[in-house]
Amino acid sequence: MPRLRAAVPSRRLTVFLLHDVLTADDAITTDQPPVKIGLEPGSGLEGAFYYKSRPATAPNWLSFVRPILSSDPNLTSSSSSAVLVLRAGADFFALTFGFGEASWTRPRSNASSA
Repeated sequence: MPRLRAAVPSRRLTVFLLHDVLTADDAITTDQPPVKIGLEPGSGLEGAFYYKSRPATAPNWLSFVRPILSSDPNLTSSSSSAVLVLRAGADFFALTFGFGEASWTRPRSNASSA
């Protein structure tokens, strides 16, 4: 009987090579700074993690269907975005997560999207 391999967890990542960046903070280009979290000293990585989140609100399409519903569905949605900025040699890279995150970093080129 053939042996079944356990599924290896995977995640699709988008990685940008950054330009004009000397520190992880230089990668952030927004007027509304995100929250910054440092990396574990023992991780062997140099950089920082930045994130933004929006408070939950009713989806804008709800007003379209609400008049015909027999009860209020009490729906909310929110969004979060984040970027992990890492140094590799003299270069910095941004790994992006969520929606709109590329709009607050300095990409030079899309190094990888796999």
